[in-house]
Amino acid sequence: MPPRHMIISKRSDTDECNLCLARPAKLGLDHVPPQGSLFQKITGKQRANAVRGVYLLNPGGQPTYSQNGTKFRTLCGTCNNQRLGLGFDRELVDTSRRTQAALSSILALPWPLRVECDAGRVIRAVFGHLLAAKDHTPRTVGDEKMRAFFFDEKLTDTGGLFVYFWVHPDKDAWMMRDVAVFEFEQRFVGTLCDLLAWRPLGFMVVRERIYALPVLNDYLGQGRVDVPLIRVAPGGLVEWWNRMRPIDCVSLYAGRVGYTGSGCSPSAIRRKTLAASRC
Repeated sequence: MPPRHMIISKRSDTDECNLCLARPAKLGLDHVPPQGSLFQKITGKQRANAVRGVYLLNPGGQPTYSQNGTKFRTLCGTCNNQRLGLGFDRELVDTSRRTQAALSSILALPWPLRVECDAGRVIRAVFGHLLAAKDHTPRTVGDEKMRAFFFDEKLTDTGGLFVYFWVHPDKDAWMMRDVAVFEFEQRFVGTLCDLLAWRPLGFMVVRERIYALPVLNDYLGQGRVDVPLIRVAPGGLVEWWNRMRPIDCVSLYAGRVGYTGSGCSPSAIRRKTLAASRC
């Protein structure tokens, strides 16, 4: 089994920045999830299964293994260290720490759990890491909306992108980009989905509000406020993903590239996923 830590890079260390689009730019490493937000050590058999990611890889691209976390070499120094790192990651890390502290309390917790945060800064941090988590320059309609919201701190409208958030109890960390998801149980609904989840928080960016989870957008423009966190059952994200398995996408699971869908070739799956992500 390959190690869970990887460095995923663009074709060159000097390339276009995924955030500000500066080119040429000397690219640095962005940690996904951000440093300081993980609170458990993973050893032994858990190590190989600790990261599940879904995104499009460049043809022929090979991951490089890292000793201390999953990283993407896709951001320039200014975006990685100042705009994202100093600008918004602190709020995301602090929110993770407050959530973990509440979960570690010996007191019985009322649900939904309420945690203080600045929704705008948390969303911008999530958008920044999702934009970093592509080994090619993200230019879909959704990517452009994320980029516009990230750079304009006066905005309180994400352009039709809704950010679900919840308490993620599992040790697995998840990264997903540009995946089409559908629900068939009660009514046919579908949306494009981006996901970033690690203990103790999960975030899902969708184009349609199809799940009964709190939406972080509802707290934009209010400064630092208490937001409700719903607890998802352990293994709930795995069960959700298993329901989504028939969807055509390119998946990276535990360091191995595999293709899910109805027997399509990798090139056909790539074309379908790219076409869907431009909607």
